Amino acid sequence: VAMINVENLVGDFGATCWLGGLWSNPKYRGSGAVRAIFNYMDSVASKRGWMVQGLGVMESNTSAIAVFEKYGFIKRGDRVESRGKPGNYYFRMIKSL
Repeated sequence: VAMINVENLVGDFGATCWLGGLWSNPKYRGSGAVRAIFNYMDSVASKRGWMVQGLGVMESNTSAIAVFEKYGFIKRGDRVESRGKPGNYYFRMIKSL
């Protein structure tokens, strides 16, 4: 239905964990799966002391940016050129618990 990975690290803008690879099956979008993932991540992160979550999202992925903003993430810093996809840019987004 949906998945995400998490890495414990010291990241940009004070992030203590970095989220990546969030994906949801288009068939289940709007079903609450992403909300459940973020609720679970908040619970796990809080228990582990990871009080600042970070993620990167491609500038062109406006629907994902809207979802991340809905769940409390805010853009921080300037857009950054992707090393893996030159000519494309991403934003770093941060959420404090």
